[in-house]
Amino acid sequence: RPGPHQPRPNPQPQPQPCCLRQQVLSSLEQWQMARLLARRAGSQTRQMTAIAAQLHQQAKQLSTAYFLQSGVRYWPVAQLTQPRMTTYVGGLRQLYQRCQALTQEFHTCRAKAPTQDLAQLYGQLEQAGTKRCAQMRALLEQTHL
Repeated sequence: RPGPHQPRPNPQPQPQPCCLRQQVLSSLEQWQMARLLARRAGSQTRQMTAIAAQLHQQAKQLSTAYFLQSGVRYWPVAQLTQPRMTTYVGGLRQLYQRCQALTQEFHTCRAKAPTQDLAQLYGQLEQAGTKRCAQMRALLEQTHL
């Protein structure tokens, strides 16, 4: 134990479970939006259903990371509200923007992750998010705006 004039040792940086909680919720909101879009997608239904499944898996991965850090299970599907969108193309644009923002957040969190395991997860999620954004962009290009 350090004396009164000795500096206290710096504790190990602790993960930010609040960030993980928000990322779980954001992923679930995107999942819900992708499911709704899949119902409106016409010829793009299969691709949108696959994107929805990817987002659901992402939410599960983040929820598991949160549980490992905090010991608390977090799966807030009851908090989800009906997404607001006017058209399929408008909703897809909105989903693309949200995906892009969360992917950037994964990039930032990867550099600040307190454990190698969490940094690895963020790296995987960032790569998957980048690929998913490209898929959505391709879907938008196919709609012949």
